[in-house]
Amino acid sequence: MSKKQMRKIVVDGETYLWTRRHFHLTEYTQSRCVEKLNIHHADHKRSPLLLRFREEDNQHRPSATDHWYVGSPGDGGIFLLEGGVGCHFCLDFNRPRVIAAIIRLLRATLWNPATDNRPCEPDNALLFLDQHRESLRPVAINPIEIHTARLAEPNSDGPSPPP
Repeated sequence: MSKKQMRKIVVDGETYLWTRRHFHLTEYTQSRCVEKLNIHHADHKRSPLLLRFREEDNQHRPSATDHWYVGSPGDGGIFLLEGGVGCHFCLDFNRPRVIAAIIRLLRATLWNPATDNRPCEPDNALLFLDQHRESLRPVAINPIEIHTARLAEPNSDGPSPPP
């Protein structure tokens, strides 16, 4: 298996390298899907930001009516059913503006790659998103936008529409 090449992004004048991967858990109770983000500061590679968005972690969140779906719609997205009535909040981890917003948010709250000596890996990335949902809302998109874009790709049946 080949290694996925890291993408470069410049945020507030600083260079970062990042990858996004989707994988499946072998042991799970709700969903096997996980979206994984690895973000490294170009000058401080010893302290990467490692985020695992596991649908399994919904069971550890305080809201019984909101539910994060991981790995859909389309490849690399997670979306939130708010109040169980529809999907109005989606983060597409393939979009640099989403990665830039996550970097800014984590740098302001949790991650300092210049001084940290080990990886920064929050226990529950979905809970972190819940706590900072409003600050990420400007980069969120309507999941139908992702679905429509995928359907427009040549030779693609596209993903299933969100529930």
